[in-house]
Parts: sequence; structure tokens; C-alpha cells
Amino acid sequence: MKVKEIASVNSSGDANLRGRNDFDYARLGLSSLICAGLQRALIAEFGHTALDTQKRAFYGLRLFAQSLHDAGVTAHEILPAKAGQIFTRWLDRSDRQSSAQWYLRTVIRLLKWCQRNTPEIMSERAAFVLTRIRDSSSTEHQSIGEDVLKRILESCYADIEAAEEMCRRGRRLRTGQGLLPDETPIHDLIRELLVIGEGVLPSQRLIHRSGHAYARRIDEIGGQRATTDLLWPSPRSIFPFYLAILIQVSGNAEPVRLMKRDCIRPHPLRLDLEFLVWEKMRSFKEQHAEFPQGKAWSAPNLVRRLRAMTDEIVDMAAPEDRGRLFICHYGKERVTKVLSPHVHQLLYDFIEKHGLSKFTLNDLRPATAKLLHRAGKSIEVVQRRLNHKSVRTSAIYSDLESLGDEHESTVFRFQGKLIKLSLDSMKPADNGKRKETKAPDGADTVFGFRCEDPLAGIAPGSRRGETCMHFEGCATCPGSIVLLDDVNVVARLLESYNALNEAKERATREGWVKRYNMLYENTRIIILQDILPAVHPKVIELAKTLVQSRLVPYLE
Repeated sequence: MKVKEIASVNSSGDANLRGRNDFDYARLGLSSLICAGLQRALIAEFGHTALDTQKRAFYGLRLFAQSLHDAGVTAHEILPAKAGQIFTRWLDRSDRQSSAQWYLRTVIRLLKWCQRNTPEIMSERAAFVLTRIRDSSSTEHQSIGEDVLKRILESCYADIEAAEEMCRRGRRLRTGQGLLPDETPIHDLIRELLVIGEGVLPSQRLIHRSGHAYARRIDEIGGQRATTDLLWPSPRSIFPFYLAILIQVSGNAEPVRLMKRDCIRPHPLRLDLEFLVWEKMRSFKEQHAEFPQGKAWSAPNLVRRLRAMTDEIVDMAAPEDRGRLFICHYGKERVTKVLSPHVHQLLYDFIEKHGLSKFTLNDLRPATAKLLHRAGKSIEVVQRRLNHKSVRTSAIYSDLESLGDEHESTVFRFQGKLIKLSLDSMKPADNGKRKETKAPDGADTVFGFRCEDPLAGIAPGSRRGETCMHFEGCATCPGSIVLLDDVNVVARLLESYNALNEAKERATREGWVKRYNMLYENTRIIILQDILPAVHPKVIELAKTLVQSRLVPYLE
């Protein structure tokens, strides 16, 4: 149990937790009494959550302890009365963005638990009614448009190429194979250091004890941290892969961070497409996004390139992390997935490096949703890409205001046609007869909708000049026309509704409900809830007498 894992870690840092000091309370630098109380609070409030959530909550305690250290109040046996205010001001001055508010809420939650259950570690005058810290997302962030996303991706691709080149160089320096002329002295140094460290870079203390001017020679090639990053994939070299894939799949930041190495799937019907899949932990459902094959910078190909970079460190990772895609070397023989708290700092460094306007990982999903909505001209396109059950959920990510110009243009176009038809019908015809207005060419569709122009390429997925075959999408197509006062049209809609109900019953019996829902259920609901309630009851009564003369193809 996760509770036992936390409980087994005392303030001296127990190694039982997968051999790592993920919950080392000695690192807080607070009194043993305070550490014991905070430990109990963490178990009580987060013991039932995922291990990554527990680690993130403990990282919040580390930030809290750091704020007390900076304020010079860590020498006390109990927490001062203004501990909450100290932490609030410290976070407000920090460069943390959206994560700052989460850490504040988490720490205050733990402190309130201690106030109720372990009051001996807190001042009697402690109060936790705090003002909200600044919201950088609303004051400093600009909306992410297409140009900004392109700049972010271009920066990612440049960093990816640099990371791959550094990985190739590090492999040469470790193995000695294919060395360039100026790399031989560095290879000799690396080989000696790996011998001293028994396969890993030794600690600074061991380096200084070993002599041979190792410390000076390491400084000449960039220092110990740069040398470690050169030999094995580091969080900084993995992050651009993560950010580029996150943007391309339009996923949530945390589930994508936990993506597995075997995340590429072939398309079941088309050989030119492939899927990238990952699991959304909150709903325990598989998410997916499809991409064309053979593209150098597509998300599946980035996955392949990242796996090639990290294959050699998989066996060095803990068993629970070996199946993860975004693993890296954190130093001190530790190989693990990119840590959630570290991602925010990596993003901040990435933004500073490339001179980008500030944004958070949570800004990317709505930004890509709006671009998909604008390009696809349908909220269903956004729904499919974001893996949403309901169109209403997708509409939260892509509001209609961003498509106002396109919607107004469509309305104006149809208004113009209606006005033209009205004016033409009022013109006197030759020989005293009224001139008949010829109806525009079109086509009747399977489910009773009138298509304005089946060759216009209006429906999502259709092409201009080719007959539209997407009859299952007529209910939401902007090219569909429904005459609510035409008895023949209403009769066809009633026949379609009956046929769809019959198909739904067959799908339930025969086991193809998922296919039915994807192809037909949306049309049935629109006919039932949106169209038929708008028809006059007398028109429906007359239409029912014509239903039997209408036929709908056998749906399967």
C-alpha cells in the first residue's frame, strides 16, 4: 500500500521506497517534531492517491521548508504563527507560474490537518486565511495562436536535433568507437572516471580524492553536470521531445508525461496512418491520436527517435519506470521518468532560452483545439482529437467566438441567397405571367435531409468536385437543408428515425453498438431532439400517412 510506503520513510530517509529518498524528511531541515507531524499529515491526506501525487505533495513541503529557511525561522521547535504568510509571499516572489497556487493549497491543507491533529507542532496563534497569490496565467500570458505554436515547435525541433547530436557524441566518448580527432583526450578522461565510479561518474569527493587533476580536467570540458548530461540523456534533452509530442497529440500534460514506450499502434484499416496511444489516469481510458506515416517530425517518429536515445538507460531505471517513454538520467545513478515538479522548471528554462512569451502546459490543449476547430470548421473534429465523449466538453476548449468571422460569413451567404430568391419571385414575367424561380440543383440524402450541393466539399472529410459520401454526417453539415413545413420532407425524417431506432436495437442484440454510436446515433438524437419538436403537429400527422411509402437502406 502507498500509505505503508510513506510510513516506512522516517526523517533520516529510509531506502525501502524503491531505493530512493523520495520522502526524505531530513531534507526539510526542520525539527524532528515538525517532520513527524508533517509526515502524518501527508499520509492522512494523500496516502490514498497515486505515488506521483504523493511525491508532488512532498515537494510542496520542501518548498515550504525552503521558504522558512530563507526567512530564518527554521531554528524553532514549532512552526511560527506566520508560516502560511511566509510561504505565500515566498511563492509570490518566485518564478513559478500556475503550479504556485497548487503548492500553496496543498501545503495549507497539510498545515490545517496538523492544526487539528498535531497542534503541538504549531503556534497557538497560527492562522491560514490567506490571500490568493498572483495569477501569472491571466496577467502575463498571451493567447497562443498558430504563429506562437509554430515557434514553439520549431524551438523543440532545434533542441531535439541538438540533443540527438549530443547523445551520439556521448556514445562515442563512452565507447571510443568513431571518435573524432579532438575527442580522444576527453574519451580517455571519461574512461578513467567510469573506472573510478564503477560504471558511473564518481562523486566530487571521490574525484578530489583520486588526484590526477581530475577536477580541473572535468571543469575544462564544462563541469561535472555538463559531463553527466553529455554521457546520458538528461531531463533537459528529453523535455523538447515531451513538449513537441504534447502539442501534436493535443493531450493533457500529466497523462502524456506517463506515456509508455510501446505507444505506437498501426491503423486497423489504413496502411498510411498510425496511432499514438496513452492512458488518461483519471478516467482509466485509452486516448489516441492518428498521424500519417513517414513524416520526420510526426509524433510517432519523435517517439522512435526518443526510444533510440534512451534504449541504453532503460535497464538502469527502476522496474516501475522501465516501460515509460520519457525516462532520463537524474545523476547519482538515478534513472527515472521526468518528474512532474521538474517539468515546470524545464518549461520555464525552455521559454527563457528561446525568448518565447510565457505560457503553461495547460495552455497548449485549448490552443490546439481552437486551431483544429478553425481548420476543420466543425466541433466534431475537436471532439475526436481531444477524445471527448460529449461535444459540450469540446466546446469548453474551443469557444465559438474564435470562429465568429467564419460563422458570420456562412450566415450572410445564406441570407443573400434567400433574399435573391425572394426578389426574383416578385419580378413580373413576360406575357403578364409571373416568372418561375428555378430551385438550385441539389440532392436528397439517405436520412431525409436536402443537400445544397453534394459536390461543394462542405462536409468534413469531403472534397470539392467529388460527390460527398458522408451521409452519416448530414445532420450537422452546414450544407444540409430541412424544410419543416414540407410534408414529404418530414415523412422522410420520420422514416429515418424509425429505421435508426430499429438499427439501434439490432446493434444491441448483435454486438455492434460502438459502430452504431459512431455512425448513426448523433443523427437519431438530432432528429428526435432538435428537428421534430420544431415541426407543427398537424404537419407531423399528415407526414405519418406517407411514412410507409418511404424506404431507408438497411443500416449495418
